[in-house]
Amino acid sequence: SLRASRSKSYRPLDGTFSGMFSFSARASCQQAGTSTGVFMLTQVLPAQFTQWLASHAANGITPVVLDVREPWEIAQASIKPGEGYELRCIPMHEIPGRLQELDPDHPIACLCHHGARSMSVAAFLVNHSFEDVSNITGGIDAWSLSADPSVPRY
Repeated sequence: SLRASRSKSYRPLDGTFSGMFSFSARASCQQAGTSTGVFMLTQVLPAQFTQWLASHAANGITPVVLDVREPWEIAQASIKPGEGYELRCIPMHEIPGRLQELDPDHPIACLCHHGARSMSVAAFLVNHSFEDVSNITGGIDAWSLSADPSVPRY
């Protein structure tokens, strides 16, 4: 399940973490439509987000920033919807029931407060045949420190 425990510790959902900055998952090759069946989950530092966007601009598909925080957190601090990406806000615990709202063919960068919940959601998406998934390392807190100081910290 994607639901966080009461102690605010978050568990990886599906798959196994192979290191702090990389993750791979195996899926059915037929289901995933790839020859290898291995998808990579990448880490994107907030300061490198513009580069990440640029790397996806050539294919003509608008990337999605998926903010998986709770509505009260988004009210405290949020990135501004920007040129070149769509901002979607779906709380972590709602992802399984709203998975159909996300297009597996669009690149997705997951965002939360510090990066733990977004990493779990990113792993969940990879294990559900989303091929181009990234985690914004350090979450909105790192975003505020290194990409946009106008975003409040909480």
